Amino acid sequence: MSTAQRVTAVPSPTGLPAGAAGAADRLRTLYDRRYDLFHRAFALGLPLDRAEFADREEFAGLAALLVGTGLAETDTEGRLVCRFRITRLGDDFLVTDPPEHQGGDRVLYLSDNESLLRARTLPRCDGLRVLDLGCGSGVQAVAAYRRGAGSVTSVDISPRAVAMTRFNLALNGLPHQDVLRVGLADFQPADGRYDVLVNNPPFVPVPPETRFMTSGAGGVDGLDFVRLLLRRLPELLRPRGTVCLVSLSPGARHLSELESLLLDHAEGRAMALHVTQIFDRPAPIAESLVPFADRADTVAWEAGLVARGYTHMHNLLLTLSPADQPEFHRSVLRPSLDPHPGNKGSVDWDGLNAEIRLALEMAQ
Repeated sequence: MSTAQRVTAVPSPTGLPAGAAGAADRLRTLYDRRYDLFHRAFALGLPLDRAEFADREEFAGLAALLVGTGLAETDTEGRLVCRFRITRLGDDFLVTDPPEHQGGDRVLYLSDNESLLRARTLPRCDGLRVLDLGCGSGVQAVAAYRRGAGSVTSVDISPRAVAMTRFNLALNGLPHQDVLRVGLADFQPADGRYDVLVNNPPFVPVPPETRFMTSGAGGVDGLDFVRLLLRRLPELLRPRGTVCLVSLSPGARHLSELESLLLDHAEGRAMALHVTQIFDRPAPIAESLVPFADRADTVAWEAGLVARGYTHMHNLLLTLSPADQPEFHRSVLRPSLDPHPGNKGSVDWDGLNAEIRLALEMAQ
């Protein structure tokens, strides 16, 4: 494996050298003035000659700072190689693992059709207590703070995700102490229930006995984590609290199982469920099983899902929030996702299946 491909450690805020708080400012300068270098180094993971950073005064010291924080290393030819993917969100920068990270503990890279879309559409959180459940890289925690959250508790079962979230909060000058390593089943709020819960759950349907990324494996129908979350919501969220999700869900052609579950949860209360279909259509359920065709009996798997009424797969952005009266609104994302080179995610089902295939391969 080449130096550029080797990804073993996780950056930690406790290892930040003096002055590392300026890393975000220097990354912003690089992004604004030399986006070509930023994209090559932090989106594509290509090695850069240090001279490309040293030829302008505003980039002075950036290479040394990146190496000092553990975000980059020097390869055998003296070139700078970023060991992680770095994505910009507003004025903030988020560090994640690249798609090619090997092992089941990959911290999911930020994608336009999932994490970034959810972060960019979070409601105002002025003075509210927010729970970022399954925090991964911490992108939702950063977004919640930027929308005025009074406090954010970040929770993940993965040590790698906890370290990454702490690092990203510290990198952007935000509180990073309230990041906890604990699973959803065992998490207990320390100071009462929350006002807002945001979650990008493990949602990929995965056949039994198949190794997959911890951050993505959602059980046979992709809803294992979500069902547990809904059972625990009364303990975690205030009665008129807001739930913000982005998830795949099986269901019928025009209504997903996840929407049905949320509507059941809200029954009898004045709540509004707003749902955005991210891709232009739901996919026939068979399309969602294709990435696992050489590892499972997809014909029997599909038959079992169809027997439960699951004929299609939906890719959804969902917000359940207090309202004057019960409301359910469903729409299709407009404008649709743009397949431009800077897009960090897929724009259709074929692209998403390609991402799932890569995750499956890397998890082995």
